[in-house]
Amino acid sequence: FFLTHAGLNHFVPDKPFDEYKLTDYLFGRSVLEQEFYSDKYLVYGHTPTQILHKQLGKTPSNDIIFYKSQIAIDCGCGFGGPLGCLCLDTMECFYFWIWLERGNIMSYIKEKPQNVWFMLSEIFEHSEPA
Repeated sequence: FFLTHAGLNHFVPDKPFDEYKLTDYLFGRSVLEQEFYSDKYLVYGHTPTQILHKQLGKTPSNDIIFYKSQIAIDCGCGFGGPLGCLCLDTMECFYFWIWLERGNIMSYIKEKPQNVWFMLSEIFEHSEPA
């Protein structure tokens, strides 16, 4: 496995890892059609999987994506989706929704909450729509 924050920008197949700039690991936006390493999985976040599902022409959803040699784990936690967790030993996926109260994390919920809008309204301090 090769774990980065945001994938790997400016990828060149034979380029050693230490020759990439820090920004290549931190600020890129991954494209699932990009081929990376044939002998390891690139595991990254930064781009919510809803966006990546759209790239694939699929219905957007907040789940971990396994595609070719990539594993995308940003399930949109900052936008009302779950925190996606992946056990690299077993490849088992876990999802937790974060419950916020006035901007503070209060608890982690393993089941999807009934009212996601309430969670978003707590994050962005908007009232629930009429």
